[in-house]
Amino acid sequence: MPGSSNILQWNSAQTNTEDDAAYAADTVRTGGAAVDGILPSATANKMFYQWSTFLAALGQALANKGYTISDASLTSLTAVLANVITAADLGEAITTVPYATSVTFDAATISPIIGAFEITLTGNVASSTLSNFVPGQVIIFIVVQDGVGGRTFSWPAQLSGAQVVAVAPNSATVQAFVVTEESAVLPLVPVPSNVSTQTQPGNVIDTPYQNTGTTPRFVSVIVACPAGAYATAVTDSSVTPTTSVGVVGTVNPGLGGSYTLTFIVLPGNYYAVNTQAGSPYLQGWTEWQ
Repeated sequence: MPGSSNILQWNSAQTNTEDDAAYAADTVRTGGAAVDGILPSATANKMFYQWSTFLAALGQALANKGYTISDASLTSLTAVLANVITAADLGEAITTVPYATSVTFDAATISPIIGAFEITLTGNVASSTLSNFVPGQVIIFIVVQDGVGGRTFSWPAQLSGAQVVAVAPNSATVQAFVVTEESAVLPLVPVPSNVSTQTQPGNVIDTPYQNTGTTPRFVSVIVACPAGAYATAVTDSSVTPTTSVGVVGTVNPGLGGSYTLTFIVLPGNYYAVNTQAGSPYLQGWTEWQ
């Protein structure tokens, strides 16, 4: 939405106005007007023109961003100009937080746009808190192990999706979070989940299954293929998947053998090991996620 500004230039045509060279050399400008002395009109016009041009440009620049600039109210104008961001508003780009067993990370001490906390672990951090964060703020944590290493770190409860802190001596763990409009603090870049479970689900050939988890699933299936038997692994988003990602079978029509199909199933996708020819049968099915 466009704003407006009533801040105007003085003498925009620069009538009866000193040029830059004359103004630079003008002793009235450099020394100021003498007591009860004369302020030449050409000098005054140059002075008022410079001041008013700068202020008119500033007012229009803010109006172009949707603000209303008016000299009708000093209070209102002051409030609008507070939207001009300076270094004083940005806070520290990075704040070093002293080690303690219980730590508070005060987001008001870093930039409300993007800032970082760095803490060196010389012992275990049993608890921590993040305070004074604002929507849209990007907050980076740098957690450093000392030369001993092995220190544990409890992330602030306000965070979601924090990764495991590295424990090697002198190692650093860096993770960035963003504050949502609802004040949830989420990973700026989702951290890939490590494989945490190994299962043998008892699945069977020629039956589709679905990865209902939120991370990829690694599947390994051992298939026995008698002479003339073949099996194929398929996975995609269809309830009855048809995209082949692996095939096993007998190379020599007179001989059988056991073969392993390994493939990855994306979250939400379906997968199956189907008979392609002959009579393959299952010898083992293991999944990791």
